[in-house]
Amino acid sequence: MKRAISLVTLLVVLVCVMQGSAFASQDTITDESAQTLNNLGMFKGTDHGYELDRDMTRVESLVMFIRVLGKEKEALETGSKTYRFTDVPSWAEQYVEYAYVNGLTNGISETEFGTQLIVDEKSYLTFMLRGLGYDDEKGDFSWSKAKEKALGLGIVKTSDNDNPKLTRGEVTEISLATLSTNIKDEEETLIYKLVKDEVVNSRVAVDAGIISEEQLTEINTPINEEPTVEVTAVEEPAVAEPAVEEPIVEEPSVEEPIVEEPTVEEPTNAVYVPSSLLSAGKVNDATPIEAFLSANNGKSIIFPGGTYELDAPLDVVNLTDTVIDFKNTTFRFQDGFSGWTSAEKSAGGSYIGDAVIGFVGNKNVTVKNMSIDGNRDGMSMEQRSVGIWVVNSENIDFIDAEIINVNYHGLVIYGGTKDVHFEGLHLKDNYGSQQDSDVYLSNNTTDSCSFNNTFAERTVLETKDGGQVFYIHGYNSTITNLEIKNCNIGVDYRQGTHYGENFVMDNINGVVYVQSVDNVKRANIVIKNLTATNIQAAINTRAAVAIWDADSAYFENINLIFSEETTTGNYGILLRRFGSADVVSNVKFKDVTILNSDYAAVYYLNMNETSVIENLVADPDNGYTLRADSTIAIQTVTNITSTNKTISDINNVINETFVQ
Repeated sequence: MKRAISLVTLLVVLVCVMQGSAFASQDTITDESAQTLNNLGMFKGTDHGYELDRDMTRVESLVMFIRVLGKEKEALETGSKTYRFTDVPSWAEQYVEYAYVNGLTNGISETEFGTQLIVDEKSYLTFMLRGLGYDDEKGDFSWSKAKEKALGLGIVKTSDNDNPKLTRGEVTEISLATLSTNIKDEEETLIYKLVKDEVVNSRVAVDAGIISEEQLTEINTPINEEPTVEVTAVEEPAVAEPAVEEPIVEEPSVEEPIVEEPTVEEPTNAVYVPSSLLSAGKVNDATPIEAFLSANNGKSIIFPGGTYELDAPLDVVNLTDTVIDFKNTTFRFQDGFSGWTSAEKSAGGSYIGDAVIGFVGNKNVTVKNMSIDGNRDGMSMEQRSVGIWVVNSENIDFIDAEIINVNYHGLVIYGGTKDVHFEGLHLKDNYGSQQDSDVYLSNNTTDSCSFNNTFAERTVLETKDGGQVFYIHGYNSTITNLEIKNCNIGVDYRQGTHYGENFVMDNINGVVYVQSVDNVKRANIVIKNLTATNIQAAINTRAAVAIWDADSAYFENINLIFSEETTTGNYGILLRRFGSADVVSNVKFKDVTILNSDYAAVYYLNMNETSVIENLVADPDNGYTLRADSTIAIQTVTNITSTNKTISDINNVINETFVQ
């Protein structure tokens, strides 16, 4: 059971026991940070010194956790003599047993603690953010975006890809940065709080430059003349064998702020994936994992966390009423991956042979905390790969999934997928040399899927035809609370009936496109509350919102703001029939703002059907507010407010107001 320990003390513990990557890109890690934390009582060495270049193991982290809590003596004197975990070295048995009995940690299974596992960056930053008072359960941040939150607070200095394993030296840099960060909703830093509570020595804090003498005066805390230096016991004997280089996601009892009672209990039917099935961070044959999943159908299956390189596909097949908690386990392609053939898969379909994980034939399954890394930089850009592939599955919930660095489609949803839901999906740098997309939907007319709280980003903005975040080639999708940064095209609808609400996009080429598959199957869409800023329109379409072929389209509360540097001859809204078989019908826009367009805010081309725009605010850089070419049908626009009087060949413009 967890004990009542202050939030501040918890963070001190986490500072000591985990490893940060805020400065992982530095060539060297100096000894000064480690020495400062040692003087503060927050970091100790081994019998080989600080060993700053070595990865910190989980058992070392736990021992440090107990020492910083001030419970080392109690653990050694009162700890149990009966030990439940078989993989713990004798020198650490009492520490681990004490922590388990007192609810400070869990094992990765009933018999394994995970002694040699390594901590990854996102998990460590999650600990730090929680320790500073930020609550991911209440939406302050999410595990998949912990680095972005830490970057905003100044804890990390770079947005480079997350580091899957961390050294003991790296933790010293991130720890000092965290100590100098303000606690949530307070005007005091963490170190200020620790000194005020007399948790750390004030003289050491002043000498380290992380708190000033003036600040000590404010809290009436005298400067200690000499720091109290505790006799330093070694963390562990010299490591005879190399640590298994696998990141580890700590169990919730360590990650979460400590409270009177545990906030999360493992389900009574929980089973743990043995770490032996994921040996040495490599999975050359996924068959034993698949057999374990099948053998525990109907249970709550828990992975141990960490990063594992696949050289074989992993299928989740024919599970029913099952919960799979990956505990932020990351599966990634090995370097030089050249693809899998469909013959290597147990299920059919054109994509499953290239997918990191395929979900096939499942029903009533919940998948939590999963991370996919396609290792795009470690393989040929011509090789197609897919992160997750879902087919013939019903009532499947994916909660907090991350898909990054895939060089074709990040997520593919095929037919037979009824009621598939994604909550908290993070997509980053999923693109290659072909017509790629983050999410490719190609389901059947009776299927359905939904996405809530999706975040998609690229490190650098692409400029090419194709490359959508959502490529909707299927039916019955709902997308709500979508955020996109630095991406080529936001959402591309081709057919089916779809609903979208609360879209926010920044630094993007195309926002929403609507076109048909074959001039027969057309889309019916409703989009509400969309804001796109820094629109570049640096692709052939040159439009933010373009409708070429649609049965119906309704847009409400739309804000399109082009980058002021863009001079591509762009359009805010383009309504255009490409060919004689195209139909652009039942189109209505309500409450639209278009700023900085440099050809036309709204452009009609070859329109044979009517459309309606109500309440248009436009501020074109030059060109037209409205322009029509080869358009024979009446286009109605009411209540225009614009800085540009130029309107060309538009029928039925009502109540225009021009402002200077």
